[in-house]
Amino acid sequence: MNSITEITKQLSLNTRLFRNVLEGISETESVKRMNEHTNHLRWIAGHLTGLRYRNSVRAGLKPAPFVQMEKYFIPDTPPPGNRPYDPALEYPELKELLHSWDLYSGPWIEAVGNSTPAQLATVLPSQLPLGNTLLDAYAFFASHEIYHIGQMSIIRRILGHDAMSFIK
Repeated sequence: MNSITEITKQLSLNTRLFRNVLEGISETESVKRMNEHTNHLRWIAGHLTGLRYRNSVRAGLKPAPFVQMEKYFIPDTPPPGNRPYDPALEYPELKELLHSWDLYSGPWIEAVGNSTPAQLATVLPSQLPLGNTLLDAYAFFASHEIYHIGQMSIIRRILGHDAMSFIK
């Protein structure tokens, strides 16, 4: 098995865990912040969905636009270009984010899996925590997603829900 196969397996697992961690969360609960220094579930879910959209575009796909993009990312800024949580903004509901997540996930993971060795060795213009090739970027993206899914799972438990399922 090669590295890209392992990364696509992790991205596929992240796709399922994203849905699982939000299962049973009400829209009211999704905007509760644990304190003034944390993001709520809608912000984190939108941030991850926006990244899947951006990565789809970077992979040459032409997905339907993520119309909520500017709530999560500052346009025309170099990566990462993240927009911090803003209490003045109304973030999209989880059902909308889940729909967009599903829309972007399959095609993007397929594009990642279809990357050639030459593409994976491409040196990127910016350094990432794991290196500066496209393969390094994909590995970082998978790690970044699971980091945030972990945050979401803690919020889920604080809200009084059962632990996220890893199986279904």
